[in-house]
Amino acid sequence: MRGTRGHPPRIWRSRRAALTLGLAGGVMMLAVVPWSGRVSAPAVLKAGDHVVLYAPTPALLQAVTVREGQTVAPGAVVAELANPDLDHRRQQAERRIAVLRHELAVGGLAPEFRSRSPILARELETVLSARTAIMQEQRRLILTSPIGGTVIDRAPTLHPGQWIPPWGAGPCRAPGPWRRGGSLCTRRGPVAS
Repeated sequence: MRGTRGHPPRIWRSRRAALTLGLAGGVMMLAVVPWSGRVSAPAVLKAGDHVVLYAPTPALLQAVTVREGQTVAPGAVVAELANPDLDHRRQQAERRIAVLRHELAVGGLAPEFRSRSPILARELETVLSARTAIMQEQRRLILTSPIGGTVIDRAPTLHPGQWIPPWGAGPCRAPGPWRRGGSLCTRRGPVAS
């Protein structure tokens, strides 16, 4: 179609029309050119939740209650540790508590003990709180799984009776570059990263 004097119509000469035609042509090319529906990229598949357990203090491995590949529930006992120093300190505290309670009981009978009763009562409170702290520390030596999952890569070098340092305790090893001592590794389903 020709406009006046043999020139194309004015609409074909405008920049807007050229841009619209260019975009329409590009969309047509995208529709015609075959595209792959998949995108590939290098990736590592790892667990969404991954936990490594360590001993809170140097301890003696008493028992390992899980095996590699075993599914564990949250709160399940994984390993039991002991610390003879904590056991000894608790026994000393128990003996001191018994002596202080006896002295407080006898203190009401003799006048010279009555003056010491408040001091003995404060000392008894101190020893009772120390015993409570020791018991809490001993409870921390029972390693439990904080998440449900599967035990992976159990360290074969951990055996009952072995001393475990605080940076590497538990019954399996974490996969990856850090392989200091042993540790418990649990995972919950795979997640791409």
